[in-house]
Amino acid sequence: MGGHIPLGSDAFWTEPTTNKPMDTRYVVFFRDPLFRYVSQFLFARQLREGNKTRASMSLPGVLADIEQTVHKHKGPKREKLSNFLMTPAQRNWAARENVQWTVERRLNISQANLIEHNVLVGIVEDMPASLRLMQDLMDGQNKLAGAYQFYAKQQPSSSQSSSKTRAVVDAIQSNATLHSLFQDYLKHEYTIYNFALHLHKLQV
Repeated sequence: MGGHIPLGSDAFWTEPTTNKPMDTRYVVFFRDPLFRYVSQFLFARQLREGNKTRASMSLPGVLADIEQTVHKHKGPKREKLSNFLMTPAQRNWAARENVQWTVERRLNISQANLIEHNVLVGIVEDMPASLRLMQDLMDGQNKLAGAYQFYAKQQPSSSQSSSKTRAVVDAIQSNATLHSLFQDYLKHEYTIYNFALHLHKLQV
């Protein structure tokens, strides 16, 4: 078991005793792009300015700061998920052939890879079902059924950072102009997220 491993890495893995290809299953968790962006924004702000500044900043101040940041990138749309969903072989080929893929091509490749590599798709917003998928994959004999059931019943974190993210997202979604701005800025990431969500529902 390992984490943060690119899809397709199993092409280089073999069983140590038989030298045969290793039986591999990838698990990828996706989070709603707006929640993911806001969480990363607040986390970066915390690292930059410290807990005291972050905790004392008003919601209007955070919204103004985050809106200004998005406006700076109003031209190119945010698209970072494909960085994690393209295989080493695909990256190496593109570099060797000096190929610059369009965003649409990167999105198509990412979606195809999720299917080709038989990825188990977890969704942060649907953690109970995601944990059931994990249990089916990793605990076929139900030895850890109690643990999976326990964590599946847990409520989302009520920590200060989680609550702050929720408050900012709620404020963005209640502001039609700001919400429209984010929908446009994150539309490429929502393309992959919605595709992954569809796969998740089929797997559940």
